[in-house]
Order: sequence, then C-alpha cells, then structure tokens
Amino acid sequence: MNDFQSIRDIFTNREIAAFFWIFVILIWLIFSSSVRGSLLGVLKAFWNKYIVISIVAMLLYSSVLVFVFHKFNLWHASNIKDTIYWFFGVAFVMLVNVSKADEENYFKRLLLSSLKLAVFLEFLIKLYDFDLWLELILVPFITLVLMLMVVAGTDEKYSQLHKILERIQVIFGLSILIYVAYKLVGDFSGFATLDHVQEFLLPLALTVAYLPFIYAAALYSKYEEVFVRLHILNDDQELVKFTKRKIMLKYHFKLGGLSKWAKKRGALKVKTRRDVLELVNDE
Repeated sequence: MNDFQSIRDIFTNREIAAFFWIFVILIWLIFSSSVRGSLLGVLKAFWNKYIVISIVAMLLYSSVLVFVFHKFNLWHASNIKDTIYWFFGVAFVMLVNVSKADEENYFKRLLLSSLKLAVFLEFLIKLYDFDLWLELILVPFITLVLMLMVVAGTDEKYSQLHKILERIQVIFGLSILIYVAYKLVGDFSGFATLDHVQEFLLPLALTVAYLPFIYAAALYSKYEEVFVRLHILNDDQELVKFTKRKIMLKYHFKLGGLSKWAKKRGALKVKTRRDVLELVNDE
C-alpha cells in the first residue's frame, strides 16, 4: 500500500491510467503474431536515415531550447516531465506534419492554435485529477476520439463523422470546464501560484521558440523534393547543379515562394542553361 502511495505521489492518476493502457496494448502486441509482424515492418520503415537525422536534429534543437530557457531561469528540473510531454505531444507531431508547413498561413494558424482555449483547458485538467477508476475510462475514450478526429480530418468523405466527433469533444470539454471551475472556486489560492503559471506558459514558449526549426525543416524538405524531381528527369548532372544553384539564389529562405513555384511547375526538365533561366524566372 505504501509503495502504491509512493507511485501516486510521483505520477498523477491520469499518468497512471495512461501507463496502464500502454502496458495493456504492449502485451497485446507481443502476443498477437499478425500485429507483431506489421509492427516490425513499421519499425523497419521508421529506421530510415532521413527520419533518424530529423529526429536527432529535433532532439538537439529542443535540448538547446531547454538549455537557453534554463540559463534565463525559465526552465527548472521540475519541468522535465512537462518538457517530455511537449517533446512527444507537440514537437514530434509538428515535425511529422512538416509537409503541411508550406500551406498558406500555416505558421500563423499553428501559433494561434497553441493559444486557444483547448490548451488552457488541458492545463486545468492536468491540475485536477479525477479518481483513478474514472481516469482509466477517460484516458482511452479521449485518446480514441482524438485519433478518430485526426483520421476523419484527412478525407472529405469522413466530414460527417468529423462533425460528430467535434460535438462530442465540445460537450466533453464543457463538462470538464464546469467541473474545473467548481474546483477552482474552492481552491483558487492553490491554483494561482507562480509555478502553475510557469507550467502553463512553458509549452507555449517552447512551441514559439520551436517554430524556426520547423520552418528550416520545411524549407529543407521542399528543396529536397524539388531537387529529387530534377535528378529524376534530367541526365546532365552539371546542368542539374546549375539549376539547383539558380533556384536557391532565387528563393533562398522563401518557403512560400518556393512552394508556389514548385506547384506551378510541372516537369522540371531542362536541356540548356537558357531553359534553366526561363524555368526559374517563370513565376
């Protein structure tokens, strides 16, 4: 009993519930031969040189952010757990979705979304744990709804399902908000502390400081996409190098301009330097 109480002193009921379901899923994966085979295939595909380099770069950049924040007394050892959650829940997801970064107003929408009520709500929920039995029900339910929303948002044919899931999310969120508001009335002094405010602001600050890395990753990805198209369609490697230089001199750090140009251009096939100049300058 004392050992279990010690665990609960370290982890919240929500975290214990999450660990429990992760353990259950891992056991199921281990004993399900068909799923285990598919999982091994996914892991092999994941172990790609470019994917590994991207993750290592993300880890290094995030470490630099933490070091800088610590130097300015904005990050402390007590924030390790929150930082890990941010790394896997925000930083990693942003990197996975880096291909969307060339969409119009993507970074503006990304920044605004991090400031929405949902972030504040998640923060409040984190402060007030439900009983463990309820967390064991809520964790898989919330996870399932969020996963279904992600899948439903990828295809227009799932739009009706997406609307239903959004309504469920709103109803659930309002219910939790009412409960949290009730808790705050009785314990506002315990809520309004400097540590809690810092815990709330830290993920937002990390996300804002992380945007330059995502921009650089998106820019590199777009140049790589263009250069691969050039190599596939052209045999003259010297001409390909010349084309690369001209493209980089034209657009350098302009992700939006490069993306619009790449979408407008069909086949990037060139035969002479004159073709290259016409191709690059054709906006």
